[in-house]
Amino acid sequence: METKRYVARSFFLVLLGGALPMMPLGSSSLAVAMDVNEKHCDVANFSFNVESSERASIKSYGSDVVTFGVRLTDMRIIKPELAQGSQMIVRIWPIDFVLPRRDVRIEERQPDSLVNGRREYKTADSTTYQFYGVDGQSVEVTGGLTTWEGARIFAENIRIRYQFDKSRKDFETLDGRLIELLKQIELKLETK
Repeated sequence: METKRYVARSFFLVLLGGALPMMPLGSSSLAVAMDVNEKHCDVANFSFNVESSERASIKSYGSDVVTFGVRLTDMRIIKPELAQGSQMIVRIWPIDFVLPRRDVRIEERQPDSLVNGRREYKTADSTTYQFYGVDGQSVEVTGGLTTWEGARIFAENIRIRYQFDKSRKDFETLDGRLIELLKQIELKLETK
């Protein structure tokens, strides 16, 4: 009886050895490899490495635009709801041109003011702020009724628009934290 169990276990390990590298049972390396594979998530043309609890919050609604929420207190991906308080809504989509399209209201204009690297462009009905993010990309922030909207390029081929509560004035900090999150989740546009 013991010999049969040994032969069956050896046969199983030989089969398993062809599919996976041999590791001692209980090895943490095997668990880590499995966790990495479990975190991979594809939505529309993008890939993410996120926790399984966050996957359902990343939506494409049948288009190239992907939408998700971010809880600003701990930078976790959440269901996209309202951009108020400590919640941000992020929309991403692929771009197919090299240069980002700038806001026509500030194109080729001198800023009305420049404070701590933040340029301010005023028009009759709105103000646009422009600064450079931690990755060197130009970021433009414009105001709506209850939210601010940031617009930028990430990783040279991803357009990002993100909305956050109008009471916030820490544009550079929020943008930096968002870029850090996108790098952490290894956001990539999958080329076909």
